[in-house]
Amino acid sequence: MFQSSTQSLNRPQIYNDALQFMDNPPADCKVTILAPSEHFKIRALTMDKLKLTLGYREGKKAAGAHLRGIKENEPLTVAQAIGGV
Repeated sequence: MFQSSTQSLNRPQIYNDALQFMDNPPADCKVTILAPSEHFKIRALTMDKLKLTLGYREGKKAAGAHLRGIKENEPLTVAQAIGGV
């Protein structure tokens, strides 16, 4: 329990470090961000099972489309992957 308490206290720093890494990856690293569309409104700590299920499905769909694009050497944007554009 002590470890999870410590992790909770460090969560904002870990989150900010991750964002910084994604914005400024090392030169030999390519970062692909798969995120929900702007139309998908959900809070980070929601307990709403329907919203969580819909978010999971959207993410799974976007990841699958992205991986298919990689196989075809044509990576998709997130909007394309979820059928937005």
